[in-house]
Amino acid sequence: AAIPGVFGLDEIKNNYPENYHDVGIAEQESVAFAAGMAKEGAVPVLFENSTFLQRAFDQLSHDVAANDLPVVMMVAGGGMSGTSKTHLGIFDQVMISNLPNWIYLAPTNLAEEKAMMEWAIKQKKHPVAIKMPTKRVPENGESIASDYSEIKYQIKPGKDVAILALGDMCDMLGKGVADKLGATLVNPVSANILDKDALDKLADKNKVIVTLEDNVLDGGFGEKVASYLGDKDVKVLNYGQKRVYTDQVPLKEILKDNRMTVDQIVKNVKNA
Repeated sequence: AAIPGVFGLDEIKNNYPENYHDVGIAEQESVAFAAGMAKEGAVPVLFENSTFLQRAFDQLSHDVAANDLPVVMMVAGGGMSGTSKTHLGIFDQVMISNLPNWIYLAPTNLAEEKAMMEWAIKQKKHPVAIKMPTKRVPENGESIASDYSEIKYQIKPGKDVAILALGDMCDMLGKGVADKLGATLVNPVSANILDKDALDKLADKNKVIVTLEDNVLDGGFGEKVASYLGDKDVKVLNYGQKRVYTDQVPLKEILKDNRMTVDQIVKNVKNA
């Protein structure tokens, strides 16, 4: 849906015209079309912009999720930004992650994104969305997993504090916070499927667990973690954007307002 250039699809459009369909700026049509293709046995790879995905919410729910169709959806622009309030990308996680059957994956580097995409295309059980990085991520990073049918957190051990940094947040904030605190750094892999065994162990070994997500906080990844750990003896701190429409506010200001700088998070953790 929308602009092929956003996704680098011109090469596919020119070289494989029979495998390419452009529905124009018609998100509802694109998702319904992909659902029909999946129903007939094709493998649709759907490209959507986070900021316009709400137009297709009915199709994401009734056409894809309710029928548990193996649609693969790449989501662009899903993250906090200094754009206008009509072009914010902070709601895709909440829309997709809270529908049944959808699996929402969030890569931390390009190798991981490729591995997730290849797995999503091969599996035939559920719809899979992949949150394309919006910030600079390592091109030469490695992908530890090749099968995402069961979510397994990737953990770099530290002491007393665990930082769960989803997707872009791993490089953007997670590594900096973990380095300053000597904390465990966790790549949670998925925005909505929890690795409960890993969370149980992290809760036993740590005093504070921090979640970082490039998304609106309400209904997001962090609240799912906090809810699961509600009866555990561990403090959980969630970081994401407040449920507000920002309008041409610089990203640095948004991050500072949401206490999402390395120094602010480190201070909060120490106070906790």
